[in-house]
Amino acid sequence: MTEFFSILITAAILNNIVLVQQLGISSLFAFSPRLQTAADMAIASFPVMVLSTIINLTLLRLVLVPLNLQALALVLFVLVSAGIVTLLAATVSKALPLAWHRHGLELLLLSGNSAIIGLALSTTLTAAPIPVLLASIFGSALGFSVLLLLFAAFNERLQLLPIPPAFAGMPIRLISAGIVSLCLLSMSGAA
Repeated sequence: MTEFFSILITAAILNNIVLVQQLGISSLFAFSPRLQTAADMAIASFPVMVLSTIINLTLLRLVLVPLNLQALALVLFVLVSAGIVTLLAATVSKALPLAWHRHGLELLLLSGNSAIIGLALSTTLTAAPIPVLLASIFGSALGFSVLLLLFAAFNERLQLLPIPPAFAGMPIRLISAGIVSLCLLSMSGAA
């Protein structure tokens, strides 16, 4: 059980999919201007990342590898991701019409999110046992969701600070993300 939590924390923090692996950076900046938007996208991203990665890994190992069709993995991963996002969008549009009205297009853009597809691709490259892969998948999805929330809260704090005009807006956000990325890399011993 301790090993599970160790892998989960390592995947969420030290090997963060956005700041360390450089996947899904556009989502970090697109979904984090407001805390409410980031919270909605974090709640939507977590199950999509987990489900699509598990389904993609299963399909790869049980269908594509036995048929020697590994070259179709990326196409399959995008299709599975789009299918899961479509189901999520249909559920949200019926259950929460106001949330669908606010975030309809953003939810649909999750299907091509590089963090979601990149997690599936990087998971398929490892030959780790299933419990280790599951802990890594949950940790990566958790790290992505928490990072969206943290950067949204950080953006709201930045708006209250006296920042020089040359650094206002996106430049200070990129600099901040770079500093956090370097901190995470140094904690993992990679920097």
